[in-house]
Amino acid sequence: MFCCWIGVAVIAFLMFMYTFNVIGRFSADTQIKGSYEIAQFAMAILTFAAYSFTQTQRRHIQISFLVRKFGEKARYLTFCGGYAVCFVVCMIEFYALWLQFQHALTNPKLTPVLLMPYYPVYCIGALLMLIFGITMIADAIRCAMALAGNKDAKDSINVLLAM
Repeated sequence: MFCCWIGVAVIAFLMFMYTFNVIGRFSADTQIKGSYEIAQFAMAILTFAAYSFTQTQRRHIQISFLVRKFGEKARYLTFCGGYAVCFVVCMIEFYALWLQFQHALTNPKLTPVLLMPYYPVYCIGALLMLIFGITMIADAIRCAMALAGNKDAKDSINVLLAM
């Protein structure tokens, strides 16, 4: 839910910034300085925050018409393997963002207009990707539990297939 509130705050911020930018452009023929750079940073944060929230709410696009035809064990194994692969990819992305964050700290680059450093976005992106990875491994564990026969885990996976 924390990631949801980050996303809501970023969307509200962008909404107000763009509104004031448009009003300023039409009424005073001026814009908010660096609004494009600010929007880029905000959209990067919004994207990483949305991953975890969407996964925990089970709202990712999922094409499971083929998986529905599998037997119960094969279905759970397929989901478990998919979540495990996604976890590995998340950890690779986390590691890449973290390295980029460390590099940006030692060799600070600044945005051209506002002269803002890039490292906060890399740090926030890395932490949000870590949270997404944790949700993916939790789902992989849930699928493994369903594979082992846990009724609650089976029910939560079957809800996915009913959507």
